[in-house]
Amino acid sequence: MKTYRVDFKPISPYFFGNEKTFPYTGQRIGQSLSNAYYIKSERMPSQTTVLGALRYIFLAHKNNDYTYTAREFAENAKRVGAESFDVAKKEAQDFGIIEEISPVFLYHKEKGVLIPTPFDHNEARGSDIYQPFENYAVAQTPDGEKLYTADYNPKIGLTNSYMVLDTQKIIPNEDIFSEEDRIGIAVDKTEKSFFKKKYAMLGKGYSFSVYLTLSDNGAVEILKKSDGGAVSVFMGQGKSAFLVSFTEEANTVQKKISAILTQKLPLGGQKLYFWGDAMLGSSTALYEKTSFSVIKTKDYRSFGITYKNSEKGKVGRFQKKDTLCKWIAAGSVLIVPCADEILKLFENPNAKKIGLNQIVK
Repeated sequence: MKTYRVDFKPISPYFFGNEKTFPYTGQRIGQSLSNAYYIKSERMPSQTTVLGALRYIFLAHKNNDYTYTAREFAENAKRVGAESFDVAKKEAQDFGIIEEISPVFLYHKEKGVLIPTPFDHNEARGSDIYQPFENYAVAQTPDGEKLYTADYNPKIGLTNSYMVLDTQKIIPNEDIFSEEDRIGIAVDKTEKSFFKKKYAMLGKGYSFSVYLTLSDNGAVEILKKSDGGAVSVFMGQGKSAFLVSFTEEANTVQKKISAILTQKLPLGGQKLYFWGDAMLGSSTALYEKTSFSVIKTKDYRSFGITYKNSEKGKVGRFQKKDTLCKWIAAGSVLIVPCADEILKLFENPNAKKIGLNQIVK
């Protein structure tokens, strides 16, 4: 097996959807959303978006209408698995030669790896180097001893930035991302069909990146030859183009993050950092086992391709799933008395395999 740093570099403004964006034609997501005028792209692609792009890149056969003969479907299934990631699936899923994907991070050709700044960064100190909350006190509650800090200033709020992993230097989001306004037209409407669509743009020298472990050592070389040396893929609602590059490189991110989380904490607590987004089964259990938390949540609704048999072979239909999930966002921080008890709440082999639920202690 080989591990690569895979860089996705947008070559134009891009649009990654979310639950609060304009619905797809034919999708019934709620009347209020169907009349939305203003929609805005997420800055970062989701883990499932990256998984879908990688599966597409490594397909043995690529047909835009998702229709494959039985032989083509079988060869694709062997290569990248027969189904998309399913949040509800308990059984282990197979993604062919894709063994494991890391959480999405930013990569800069000079700065190196950038990760979401831990949300316990004390913005009130005005430092451009990671400075975690320090002034913790113990409070007795009906649920046991909990921590609180006097460092947090609600008028300033939580950090909204990325951190250079090797130097712990803080880079504000506005120094990395910018926006571009565009006008869209809802073709299935006769009135009020125009809407404003805000695309995102990534700064010069940056890319969206993951570490990818493949079971096929020759897959990348074959891919480059078959695509004439230039690999590209389309992602997002606007089907924006991204150039994709593969660099054979060991993944040392978790080890480096762990070395940063060495702060001495009250009650013998241990700090946990969410490198990527995480699925959670029970928020009640999480609260009971946590002394302090500083987290953000995000909505997630997956896309998938459902295949049916036909005279032509396997015919696929691309659609949005009904289940809406609430995930803990990358950058969130917990202080816990027992890390292993918390990590058990996030055990999910399929999630970890695609870059979710990767929590560093």
